Amino acid sequence: MTIRCCVCGLELGEGQVHTLGGRPFCATHHAKALRATEASWSRAGLVEAARVAAFLALVAAIFGESPLPGDALADFALALVPAAIWGVFVYRQDRLEPEPPGHVLGVAALGALLAHAITEPLMDFLGAHEWRALGGPGATLAALVQATLQLTAAYVAVRTTVFRSEELDEPVDAIVYATAAALGAATVANVRFLLGEQGLLPLAGATFVANTVLAHVAAAVVLGYGLGRARFDGAPGGRWLTACFAVAVVVQTVAGELALRAGTREASFAPWTAFAVTASLGVAVLAGTHFLAARHARRVLDHLEPVGVARG
Repeated sequence: MTIRCCVCGLELGEGQVHTLGGRPFCATHHAKALRATEASWSRAGLVEAARVAAFLALVAAIFGESPLPGDALADFALALVPAAIWGVFVYRQDRLEPEPPGHVLGVAALGALLAHAITEPLMDFLGAHEWRALGGPGATLAALVQATLQLTAAYVAVRTTVFRSEELDEPVDAIVYATAAALGAATVANVRFLLGEQGLLPLAGATFVANTVLAHVAAAVVLGYGLGRARFDGAPGGRWLTACFAVAVVVQTVAGELALRAGTREASFAPWTAFAVTASLGVAVLAGTHFLAARHARRVLDHLEPVGVARG
């Protein structure tokens, strides 16, 4: 009987087999599997939040008080950098068996396409973008509607592609794919915002972009956790998904509203205060979801049927 590592397929000899949840691993992937089920504050996004802050400082240093160029390519680059920082962070959470980059980018592209073709036109049709200008309850309602539509787009992007595939074979995979889809939607929303704002100061624009991306990431991680439960828990997983979707909508809405209100001082905007508020909330959500996902990963591994054993 030939025994192979369930991750890399390496043939394992006598004394080389490490098991976890009934599955055979080589020494390298057994260590990675154990780390995948451990909760650590190092995965809470603290370093990434610092990197985004450095990006904001760089934008302020380069552009100073001059308005943003208003060029589509420059606006796209400004929107893409924070999304790339957080995208790499979430992708690296799957340390056992990283997802194929092409799959992740494909889901992100589908999230962006759904946002461009459906979410944003629906916002225009409902007049939700105009509600923001009214302030107060109207702005909050607009943020709630936008969060619901964008997270629905992220859900559809994952559910119609990788949800039942062999690639989504552990709980953290759902978080990776949900976040990728949400980052695609966030990039579309940010580019649209930057193109529509004339004379916007660079630091204010970059901070808005960073806050939007972080709010989407925090919400998508919650949604991804719910998708993971739905994928592996059967009927109870559906209830988890419903609850997580509702919590994700609240997280995205609250993050955006807190950032806006914390940064507004009469007629001026304090970008660093707004970013600090969003970063604090985002890191707290990421840390909490990471601890839940690690616990769920341990439980899933403990109940998996043995795989990876082939008769030779």
